[in-house]
Amino acid sequence: MESVTTCGRRKGGNKKDPSELKRQARLESLAKNHALHFSIYKTMLILPAKITNSTFTSFGNSRTCKTSITNTIQSSMRKQKIHCEYPMASASATVLWNAISTASGLQGWFADKVTIVHKLCTFQWGEEETRQATILYIQPGCCIRFRWKDEDEPGCFFEMKLTNDELTNDLMLEITDFAEPGEEDEQKELWDMQFEALRSVYGV
Repeated sequence: MESVTTCGRRKGGNKKDPSELKRQARLESLAKNHALHFSIYKTMLILPAKITNSTFTSFGNSRTCKTSITNTIQSSMRKQKIHCEYPMASASATVLWNAISTASGLQGWFADKVTIVHKLCTFQWGEEETRQATILYIQPGCCIRFRWKDEDEPGCFFEMKLTNDELTNDLMLEITDFAEPGEEDEQKELWDMQFEALRSVYGV
């Protein structure tokens, strides 16, 4: 059976490490659950198991991600809150806000096709994959919060927020999301790939 090497070439006959196979299976499950762009998921399979800070040095300060395990929303919540920060020093706040809050902005980096009608967002990937989310909260120019329509756990959402670094005053993109226990790191990796797509499309 063929396998993909870390440099993207196919190599036959070599068996993958069991831990790497398990990681790929978990990433595939997460990618399907969150309907991420297949090309982003495919890229993840050829990355090392751990993404180091040096991966992000080409666009300023390395991104920082931290897991915040909290029961403040609901004591019975199973999913864990995750928080990621990405430096956007060279980006225009207006351009970035449009990228995360409008159908035309989200289309191209977050999904292939996006429509927003009365706070109902429809995301489409390819010809068949479609998922809907409701806009729960929006603060113009700053923050937008979504909840997937098929999310069955109360209190869960994903949020994109523009802030400024306290020390440098540089623009930052903050992501808040929720992940199943034990899948926090993989969820962060998926957002890392989404950010790479955003960076590529908007040149930030």
